[in-house]
Amino acid sequence: MKDAYDSKTAFINFCITGHNHDFTDEALERSIACFAVSLENRGNEVRTRHSEKLQSFGYISAAVCLKEMENAMAIRV
Repeated sequence: MKDAYDSKTAFINFCITGHNHDFTDEALERSIACFAVSLENRGNEVRTRHSEKLQSFGYISAAVCLKEMENAMAIRV
């Protein structure tokens, strides 16, 4: 189960950033946008096929956003 979660998390990370290791401004912008969407409460939450609210996207997008911000700070300093 952990391997499946890690694999899916890595895929979501790649979808958000578009890269594996290199920093880009676009990756930072996209990660901030994904995190902002995860915080919105419009009543139409992201749901799975079984009508369960998908909560882990918010945590994953927050982690990706923080990592991209750290990368940006390291490059700009």
